[in-house]
Amino acid sequence: MEMISSDRDSAVASFRALLRVALRLKRQLPPVLAAQDLTGAQFGTVMRIPDEGIPLTKLAAAAWSDPGNASGVVDRLERSGLVTREADLQDRRVVVVRLTEAGKERLQAAWCPYSARVNELLGGLSAVQH
Repeated sequence: MEMISSDRDSAVASFRALLRVALRLKRQLPPVLAAQDLTGAQFGTVMRIPDEGIPLTKLAAAAWSDPGNASGVVDRLERSGLVTREADLQDRRVVVVRLTEAGKERLQAAWCPYSARVNELLGGLSAVQH
């Protein structure tokens, strides 16, 4: 019986490379974010809040989270003074999340080391795999 090798199938080889990178990112990015007192979920949330704010349900979808989890993340961000919640002026049932100045500063401070580490970790991939 012939040995099965993912090297023969470029799609499988690419998929396996992506899995390796995802695992590296998952292990190595939390300390980078912790230096800015953020978790991965918090960073993934604040980086998706536009200047004009965003309804909580849309933020949850943008952050690939369910609304319950997103609400918990926003609770912690709000307690830290990084976001505010306000009722939408057109529909008071809608909660709009906005970054505070402190939130914008924290996001900016976290972005550079985060981006640098991601680029370092992706450096092993070929241009096609990027």
